[in-house]
Amino acid sequence: MYNKNCKNLVLVSYPPFAGGKFIINTLGLSNGAFFQSINLVKKQLSNQFTRQEKLNYLLKKLNEAQCNTWRDLDLGCCQLFFDKFDPRVFPKEINTITNNNTGLLFLVCHNVKTFNRLKELWPSAKHIHIINTNRFINFRLNLNLDFDRKNYPDLSQNFSESDDYYFLTRADLIWNQDCFLDIDIFLDKMNNLYHDLNLIDYDEQSIKKFYHAYYNTLLRIRYV
Repeated sequence: MYNKNCKNLVLVSYPPFAGGKFIINTLGLSNGAFFQSINLVKKQLSNQFTRQEKLNYLLKKLNEAQCNTWRDLDLGCCQLFFDKFDPRVFPKEINTITNNNTGLLFLVCHNVKTFNRLKELWPSAKHIHIINTNRFINFRLNLNLDFDRKNYPDLSQNFSESDDYYFLTRADLIWNQDCFLDIDIFLDKMNNLYHDLNLIDYDEQSIKKFYHAYYNTLLRIRYV
């Protein structure tokens, strides 16, 4: 049964191309959290998806990634909820998790409308807002010499300054994406974020491997 009052949903707000899924997947490496895939959720609930298997999944998907075929490692809200935020058709595993508080589930918010819809469904959901994203967005987009910015004219419109302020004033936790380009700062801040979310199994070595693989994939395929 749908649990409106569950507290293990985490909403993550950020602009497109800002690396929010990378943050979500880094948190998802914890045994106290789930990846954004209902099939992988099922495996984890059956004790068939360990932290090492999670890391292996991410590394394999990054290795398979090719230019202009980036699919967010086949992880996302659509893979978790089938893009239907309707309690009448939630996968039963989602209801199991939200009723038993068996781990964190993450949902993406690129705009205020989605955020308000999800907050209406789960008023007690935690909210992480990612700030200072311009350097990371430019880092990603500028890697591809053939990337045509005219194909993405609405990046700023999809996430305006008013959206940023709206999220910032409502967030429970703030993540500064500027730290991505310095791994030591990144690891320190990620350790803090694990602590803030009551994830007790921060594993620096696994996270470092994922970080380097992700960073090198950005360089290898030039644009993701």
